Order: sequence, then C-alpha cells, then structure tokens
Amino acid sequence: MRSPVRQLVLLTFALVAVWGCAEEGDPSGGLDPNISEAPLPGDASGSEHAGAWTLELYYSSCTGVCSFDTILGVASVCDVGETATQIVEATQTDGSIRFEGNGLPSRYDGGVDASGDFDLLGVATQDGGNIEIRVRVQGAFDGDSLAGAARGRTMGTIDDQTINCRYDVEVTGTRG
Repeated sequence: MRSPVRQLVLLTFALVAVWGCAEEGDPSGGLDPNISEAPLPGDASGSEHAGAWTLELYYSSCTGVCSFDTILGVASVCDVGETATQIVEATQTDGSIRFEGNGLPSRYDGGVDASGDFDLLGVATQDGGNIEIRVRVQGAFDGDSLAGAARGRTMGTIDDQTINCRYDVEVTGTRG
C-alpha cells in the first residue's frame, strides 16, 4: 500500500500544468518517447524575446488514459476546459531560446526565427522515472504578446496503473 505522502506527491505532479505541440500528420503526435533533442535554433539574432512572460493555458482536448486512482480519489493529468497560468523566464541568444518556469517540464529549449515563430520541447520525469512528461509548443511572438498551440503527453506507471495521456493546449502570453 502506498503512503499518503506519496499519494499526495503523485496527485500534485499530475495536476501541474504542462504544454506542447506537434506537426500535422505525425502519428506519434510529435511526441515520440525516443526524441530527446530540442528543435534546432532558428535564424533570429539578438535577444528580442527575452524577459518574463505570463502564459495562459487552456486545455482543449485530452485523449487516452488520463486519470488514476489515489487514496484521495481520482486524479487526472488533463481535463478539457481546465485553465492555468504559468510565469516563465525566456532567455534568447540569437536563434536559440529557452523558457524556464515552475511547471512540468520546468525547462523548454528550441529555436526562434526572425519572423518571431518559435518551436520548443520540454521533457521531465517524475516518481523515479516511472512517469515521463513530454511537451512541444509552437507559436509566434508579436511584440509583447505570443500565441501558440501545444501538445503534451504524460506516460508511465503509477502503482500498477498505466497512464498514457495526450493533450492539446492553447497558449497565449504577454511580456512583463
């Protein structure tokens, strides 16, 4: 039997906001568990998009096995209509960009083009590596705002319960 503390930890990480995206027609949803490299740097120069960003996330779809039983009841990795706010710090060195925040994954790396288009990948594990979270986000900066689409996948096993959940998230944000 699991300890109540472990149950609470698992419930907490399952409810943390995550986000990501994929290319159309890709049967893995752009989130193949074997992919571990961030998207390539883009052709941007400078650090135009660096700074603190407040992101608003809206979960628009959830598919697969997205919930599991805990001593506190059923926990869900994704619920359609759920919203979350994330504050991230963006650092940019020419065409390479990184978002860091308190969500899971906590770091996203990728590229940004001179047009403002960006492509990021975040990867994290929980519960000693039994749970893997992969998130891809693609979007575009427009001055002090950004908009994008995201796709995430959480997969693994929690106390003999399998999770294999994919979710789509609408992402908007403002700098400052």
